[in-house]
Amino acid sequence: MTKVIKNLALPLITEEIENVLDVYHHCPYQQVYADPELRQCLISYVLNSIPSFYVMIEEENRSQNSWNLLPSNFRQ
Repeated sequence: MTKVIKNLALPLITEEIENVLDVYHHCPYQQVYADPELRQCLISYVLNSIPSFYVMIEEENRSQNSWNLLPSNFRQ
């Protein structure tokens, strides 16, 4: 089996950015970050600002939800 390294912060950061932009009351930010390139820049900026959290998983488990791989003290 092939093992892959997965960044567990990426889906969490992406989801949180989407949540914030959905409820943010200033429309210009929503319009600016609707552009995929600018949204990717924002995600990259945030990921570079926080500690990384990687796991090595078997390739067949790649479709598994990232939340299941997090230790219980990281889950909300």
